Amino acid sequence: MSDTVISIDISRDHRLSADDPRLRDFNAIGFDPADIADWANVNQCNVRHRRIQFVDLFPIFVPLLVFSPDDIFSEKITGWIDTGEPLVENIAGLMGDVAPNTIQFLVGKPLSLVSEQWIDDELYLVFALSCIPADKRPQSKTDWGIFADFQKFIIPTPWDASGHFFGELCCLGYEPACAEMLELTGDELHKLILVNGFINFLSVWAATVANQARKPGSNIIPFSLKPRPYSRDNPGPVNEWVNRFFSGLPATTIFRKVLSWRSAFQDAVAIAQRESNDPELTQWPALLRQPFVTDNVRVVSLTTIDEAMTEGGALKPYMDNHTESCTLGDSHLVALKDAQGKHISAAEIHLVVAEGNLVIPYSHTHQRPNGEYAHLWEEDILNSALNWLKLPDQQAWLQALVKFHDARRESIRERLKVLEVLDFEAMCQVLRLVIDDYERILSEVSNLGT
Repeated sequence: MSDTVISIDISRDHRLSADDPRLRDFNAIGFDPADIADWANVNQCNVRHRRIQFVDLFPIFVPLLVFSPDDIFSEKITGWIDTGEPLVENIAGLMGDVAPNTIQFLVGKPLSLVSEQWIDDELYLVFALSCIPADKRPQSKTDWGIFADFQKFIIPTPWDASGHFFGELCCLGYEPACAEMLELTGDELHKLILVNGFINFLSVWAATVANQARKPGSNIIPFSLKPRPYSRDNPGPVNEWVNRFFSGLPATTIFRKVLSWRSAFQDAVAIAQRESNDPELTQWPALLRQPFVTDNVRVVSLTTIDEAMTEGGALKPYMDNHTESCTLGDSHLVALKDAQGKHISAAEIHLVVAEGNLVIPYSHTHQRPNGEYAHLWEEDILNSALNWLKLPDQQAWLQALVKFHDARRESIRERLKVLEVLDFEAMCQVLRLVIDDYERILSEVSNLGT
């Protein structure tokens, strides 16, 4: 905003009262309006008017200035208010040198619209908004809610591929984009976080390819899910290439690739888990100690990696790595089979410990081999089996099963983390399944090192 946006009228001694309607949003979320009024009502008249107008113009930043006055952002912004400096340009520069129209967009937006969840996370709000074209930014309360959900899982920054994906997603329209992502994630929007894993994976692979081209025999960078450091001011040719790779792709295409990558990555980790020759990592106790049989259909437990990868494979991509989840005891796999032993469907079962130490099993996902959801009659059979597990003579086993996994979960988790560090050849095998025209891309990335 220019100096003309905050116009100072010093013709009357106006002050901000604690019961001013403009402070109702702050009061509704637990902030004392009197504290905000005290911050605004300084003795110097023109400074007081600027602070009061700032409360009108930028409600989202007010808690930062009032309740964290020693924060470097607070000190800078308060100084600009008090001295009458241009705010939009200065705040834009302070918050990552984003485009001024990002800050201008927030002018006059009440907390009840933007949401109080951005308090203490103002920088993330500004980064997220700066990834979206001005005419595609959230308008309605529903838009803002979906925008916040997307940001929470993607955590976009405007100078890397996460920002491109986030911006493309929002450009689809908030409600249509949300519906599309809910369908792709199986109603688990938190899986949007996988985008960052794919970006990280592609960056490590590209860096290794470029290093090998530059200096054959140089150290190979193993991949793990731990994020790599990224320099905004000097991203380097590899990160620039990753950004270009994503820049030509729409959001839905990107996320479909992410799901393909996650599936291939999980299979690679499962293979490493299977080849570990560690019996505690390759098998686990059965949820059903004996098959549940009704109407010539048997419900049986899947208790090994081989069974999980074959008969449980149809559950992907609607769930996380089920071999890891079963090994940890976070979930259990069962299959429905006909009288001849033919596979009908598979289900992921979670156990919840309720009041009185009652262990309640419930179906998280139930699908047929072709990936379709199970038929109603299959659901009925599975529910009968789960109800059988609630009987007193089965509860003792379920309680023992929960205790068994609780006792060893952290030890198993640490051993599984080691398997997520893939070697370079395994990374290449994963990307061959994900990237179209892999050999051309490999040649293009190799040229980064020459």
